[in-house]
Amino acid sequence: MTPDIGDAEVQLAGYEMFRRDRDNARGGGVLLYGRHSLLPSEFHTSASFCDQVWCKLGNLCNGLCYRSSNVNIVGEDNNEHLLDLITEVGNKHVLLMGDFNFPSIDWNNFMAMPTEDSFTKAFLKVVEDSFLSQHVTVPTRGNSVFDLVFSTEPDLVSDVKIIENLDKIDHSMLTFYLHLDYTVDHSRTVRRDYNKGDYDSIRKALSVIDWSALNNSTSTVEEYRNSFKAILAQLEEKFIPTKTYHSDRLKKPVWMTHKSWKSVKRKYKVFSKYKNKDLPAVIAANRTAKKDLRKARMNFEKKLAHNIKQDSKSFYSYVRSKSKAKVRICSLKQDSGTVLDDDFEIATCFNTFSHQCSHRRIFTMCLSQ
Repeated sequence: MTPDIGDAEVQLAGYEMFRRDRDNARGGGVLLYGRHSLLPSEFHTSASFCDQVWCKLGNLCNGLCYRSSNVNIVGEDNNEHLLDLITEVGNKHVLLMGDFNFPSIDWNNFMAMPTEDSFTKAFLKVVEDSFLSQHVTVPTRGNSVFDLVFSTEPDLVSDVKIIENLDKIDHSMLTFYLHLDYTVDHSRTVRRDYNKGDYDSIRKALSVIDWSALNNSTSTVEEYRNSFKAILAQLEEKFIPTKTYHSDRLKKPVWMTHKSWKSVKRKYKVFSKYKNKDLPAVIAANRTAKKDLRKARMNFEKKLAHNIKQDSKSFYSYVRSKSKAKVRICSLKQDSGTVLDDDFEIATCFNTFSHQCSHRRIFTMCLSQ
């Protein structure tokens, strides 16, 4: 990973990406992904270990490391920095993964070979002193265990499995279960369903109100407005039903027309009737839906391009929606070092900053005048 590689090239839809690049070397770097629904936030350690990246999932510090044996790239003191890192995170609720390049450690017996160097033994001692559990005991490259998974709680990780290699990489991929308690926010908003309102009853109720009684000579315009507003609110409560909206549902694309939407619905309806994708009726419905969707999208994009000078905001909004690298604010770090990851606290921080900036601009204008 280098700064020349943009976020959009390696971003995964539905995940927040955390990356740590190598500035002065070819190759290397680490990438960590956290699912959006888990609300991952950025986390940093004070250790100077080269290839490390962290995020927080609730109170769990989730880290990814790569220990390179090339001292010309990472420096001769990088191994000592790794020991400092293990010591620092050992007293936290932590999950640490990565390629640590310790092929000669017997993780079944938690011991190193007698002929191993002093740093390997020091690494084992730091892991033991930090009360970390290591969950990978089968070879991940050749006959050696290179890739490790550490946790502060033995029951945090289970069912570790070795699966096939990724493309031409000589390391096997790892899968495991992470037992983490979290709450997924399936946001539901209750709103008035004005399409199903009983407007005849509302008109009838409004027609029998004695409006002259509200027109008190001592009442102000604001008081009269509030009285009228209260009457409408009561009628709305009585004659307009409510409807629950799920914000996590997939929304219809902005370019989809009513005709293409009906074609898609008909496609699913025909398939649910015959349950056979090879039937002529199903094939025809699929072809029609695909044609209508392509036409609707093409017409929408042509219209955006044609009106770019008059409505550039809509054009660039649509372009940004096609990018996988979504701009999200996961956390804010204040000058005091405090990390804010709550939505309300982040919004309050932005409001305070904006308020200070507006006052600063007003003060500057007064001085200039």
